[in-house]
Amino acid sequence: MRLFSVILVSMLLLSTSVHARSPGASDSLMDVPLSFWAYVDQVQSDWDIGGVNADTEVLHVGAGFAQHFSKRFHAGLFGGLSRVTQNNYARTAGITQSGGYVGMIVRTYPMRSKKFDIDAGATLAYNMVDGDAAGRTVESSWLEGVAYLKGIVKLDAVRFSVGGQYQYIDGTEKYNSATLSQNTDIKAQDDVSGTAGIDVLVDGGSIGLHGEWGARSTISLQFARDF
Repeated sequence: MRLFSVILVSMLLLSTSVHARSPGASDSLMDVPLSFWAYVDQVQSDWDIGGVNADTEVLHVGAGFAQHFSKRFHAGLFGGLSRVTQNNYARTAGITQSGGYVGMIVRTYPMRSKKFDIDAGATLAYNMVDGDAAGRTVESSWLEGVAYLKGIVKLDAVRFSVGGQYQYIDGTEKYNSATLSQNTDIKAQDDVSGTAGIDVLVDGGSIGLHGEWGARSTISLQFARDF
């Protein structure tokens, strides 16, 4: 877990640097609007682990924040706990891997109007989980990047969104047993997904339900608030 801690500290230092140097940012961060969100989601996708398909489910429980450096540019950090299960992959049968992740997000709005926005952005996260059972141990770590583009229809108290995204996964599985010790590359089998969501505005914040289909099958419940 030492590498996980180093990355977390590095991202916090990067956040401080971005706050201090972003063009157009106020001299006082107290003057810069802030979004905060907490969420739980479950992501199903097919991983290629050394040429073997692994049907992989990742459960995230996390939180994040983003500074609004302008109406068209937001940037922030997120992180939390994660749990990984793989249903049809022999080496991790009966093993639930758990750990955490940290990441950064950039959001831009090429178009903003009273009734419609275009939201384009990207996330980059580092994940590390491990588990053991019956004399077998496994540690999985991977870098996950997601780039997305979506349109948002804005009604009085509801926001509807639809779009698409591209995912990139690059990682390593470290497996050990009495008969085998091996490091194997982790890749994504597919990379393009569709997205859709609904957010209900409530008392200065929102409650959102979002989903994906394609390379990733996801359902996410999110609670957000602007300050």
